[in-house]
Amino acid sequence: MQIYSLRCSIYLGILIGITGCAQTPTNPCDSVTCGSSQLCNRGECIPNCQSVETACGRICVDLKKSAQHCGGCNTKCRSGEVCK
Repeated sequence: MQIYSLRCSIYLGILIGITGCAQTPTNPCDSVTCGSSQLCNRGECIPNCQSVETACGRICVDLKKSAQHCGGCNTKCRSGEVCK
């Protein structure tokens, strides 16, 4: 009887360990305060860009017009080329 009781206690202990409580994932933006012209993204403040712009690092750019960010962030046009 004692062996059965001990086995039940061990199994119950394992079951409780497996089905116990876990911490709720936290939002990385909960502890970040961004400026009025910024948004929090994965714990970092990024520019709050207008609809035609994209945040490239800490600046907003129009990927159709920027020679430094043509079609994508940090995609530079070659000398003599223009971004369209």
